[in-house]
Parts: sequence; structure tokens; C-alpha cells
Amino acid sequence: MKSVTIRPGPQGQAQRPVEHRERVFLVALVYGVGLLAYVLIEPTQVWILAILALLVALGTDGILRAYSRGRLRRLDDTAVQLTLPVLFAVGAAVFVELMVEGYWAVPVTLAMAASLGTIVHAQCHSLDHRSSEYLRARIILHSACYVTAFFFLVAILSEQVALGWWSRAAAAGLVSSLLALEALRDAASQPMRAVALALAMGTVMGQATWALTFLPLNASAGVVLLLLCFYVLTGMVQHILAGQLGPVAVLEFAGVASLGMGGVIAVQRLF
Repeated sequence: MKSVTIRPGPQGQAQRPVEHRERVFLVALVYGVGLLAYVLIEPTQVWILAILALLVALGTDGILRAYSRGRLRRLDDTAVQLTLPVLFAVGAAVFVELMVEGYWAVPVTLAMAASLGTIVHAQCHSLDHRSSEYLRARIILHSACYVTAFFFLVAILSEQVALGWWSRAAAAGLVSSLLALEALRDAASQPMRAVALALAMGTVMGQATWALTFLPLNASAGVVLLLLCFYVLTGMVQHILAGQLGPVAVLEFAGVASLGMGGVIAVQRLF
């Protein structure tokens, strides 16, 4: 792991693109091998998942610090950027373990490892607002937030996971807060404001999860409803922070909410 976690020299030398790609590939490869072991070994070994999360955190931290050319030096400089890769790594592993069976585990594991590499690569490009790849990187990271939220919501509401409704609500709120912090980290001018808004959104998501106990919805419809709530919340808060929450944006989110509720009804009837 030395080639992954090594930091740049004191002069902040430029990093070669090939070396950067090699480090991202190495992190994705290690995660893919570990994920395959986690999925295939029976009974499920939780310690493998813990080690995977640690390796992804250390590898991503080393890549980000090297890519920044010495700008990220403090211990907490990469804390927010590590949140999404680690959550994706854990959520994808739990999702594959619960939902994928047989030989499908191999291609799905390869897809998850490639997705993790894409996320880490996008995190690097998101460090520089002047980069030509910045906008594309942010789009990838925003999409990854919703995919990660989907993975966790499926696990949280799954009947295979023995959780009480209060525990489900707390887990949904915590994951939503962390993912919202990633989604808002560039929209809020003050970090503490982003943290406060992310906690507020997590609280709303936790309450929505708890409210599912009173609704006659199956697990699949509940996942769609909560994912819709998360999308609308993050989208509206981003527009508020950017000062762009006008009538057009409100109508847009109302339309998305209406279509989403149609999707909830359809999933409820189908499953």
C-alpha cells in the first residue's frame, strides 16, 4: 500500500497522470478482491468489510494528498472527500451480499470496483475548481451520492437485516447527513453552514424512515419514496444556497416529486 498512501515531497512535485491512474487502479483492484472475498465466504465475515473500508479510506487519502501537490497537509483536510468513497465501498458490499446470488457476484463485483475507482478519480478532479474536469467530476460525485443512498436504503429496509424501526431511522438519518455533506460541500460558502444543513436533512430523512411504519408500503416502495425525499431535499437546498430557488425550480421539483410518487405507486403494485 506504500505506493497508494505515499505523500508528495516537500517541494510538492507534479504527479504524472500515469502514476495517478495506477494508484486509482490499485485501490479499485484491492477493493474488488476484498469485496469478492466478502461476498463468497460463508458465513459472512464482517471483519472483511471493516478492513475494506479502512483500506479504501487510506488509499483514497493518499491519492488525494498526492494529487493536491502538497495542498492537503492537515489530518482533517481530506475528511469530507473520504466520506463518499468509504460509504460507497461499504454500501456496495452490503448491497451485493443481500441482493446478488450465484455467478452474478463476479461481474457485479467488477462493476462496483470500477465505480469506486471512478469516484476516487472524480474526487481528485473536484479539488481544483479551475480544472476543465471539475464540472464532470461533480456530476459523477452527485450521481454517486444517490447510488450510495440507494444501496444503504435497500439494506436498511431489507427484511434480511434485523433492525428495529428506530434503528432504521437513525441509520438512514446518519447516512443521509454524510452524503448530504458531500453534495453540499461546494455549494455552501461556510463549512459549518453545510454541516448544519446536512444534519437537518439527515433528521428529515430519519423522520421519513420512521414514518414508513405507519404507511402500507412494501420495502421496495419505501426505498423509492426515501430516495425521492433525499433527491428533493438535496436539490432544493443546493438551489437555496445558490440563490436560484425561483418559481421555475419549484415547479421542476414539484414535477419530479409527482413523477416519483407515481413510481412509488407503481413499485408498490408490482412488488
